[in-house]
Amino acid sequence: MLGYMYEMGEGVGKDSKQAVHWYLKSAELAVPLALAGLAQLYLVGPPGIPEDQGESLKWAILAAERGYQPAKKMVAAYSQVLSASQVEKARKDAQAWVEKYWGAFDTEIKVLPSAMPKP
Repeated sequence: MLGYMYEMGEGVGKDSKQAVHWYLKSAELAVPLALAGLAQLYLVGPPGIPEDQGESLKWAILAAERGYQPAKKMVAAYSQVLSASQVEKARKDAQAWVEKYWGAFDTEIKVLPSAMPKP
């Protein structure tokens, strides 16, 4: 996957912005590793990519939705440290992505409700 190659600098120059570009291309096709790659990039915030826990959670939710087990753990962990409003915003952003790009595949995010913090 090109996103991973650019993220790690394998066979190409290391370039976080190119990694995001190519991960997004794969994310449009619901590739779980691309979704998890985006979650990781926004969690770490490498050069050129802002650290953003909410954005990271959005991508983790989507990766979990595609069945990627490590992302399910990430969603549960975020649900413990972020506020309920931050988690809800990430869930809504993930739902918007589903509706825009995966409309033919899915219509509703199912992973998060059990991981939601109690008000």
